[in-house]
Amino acid sequence: MRPDADGPLRMPSSVNGVSVEVPTFGPQLAMVHGQVLRMLGVEPEGSAGVGVITESSIANPEALVLLESLGALHLIFTAAAALGSNSSPAAFKAGLYRDRFAAERGRVAARVDTDGDGVADATRRPSVVQLVRA
Repeated sequence: MRPDADGPLRMPSSVNGVSVEVPTFGPQLAMVHGQVLRMLGVEPEGSAGVGVITESSIANPEALVLLESLGALHLIFTAAAALGSNSSPAAFKAGLYRDRFAAERGRVAARVDTDGDGVADATRRPSVVQLVRA
């Protein structure tokens, strides 16, 4: 476990004969990551095709961290809220994170290298619809 992606590894205390479970929200993070990339008109790494722009073309990936975190928290609390009523604290937090995700989506911009020369030449905002000039 790490406090951040580049941080030092935090080892748990040494014990013997004890089973340990470490929950993760990796699936939710992965789902939102793919969704955000596609809202930018970018495909995940490993996608093949002529003219496909992949996530390595994003010059400022750190700008998307908060957006992806808020989206994952929305998914997590929405799932938790399904176990209770519409007035539960989890349902309130799900709505809060949905609204914060929407606000951040309107604020954030990704700089994208569309021609593969290593220099960002386009600014894209996450949207459900990408307009492309023909």
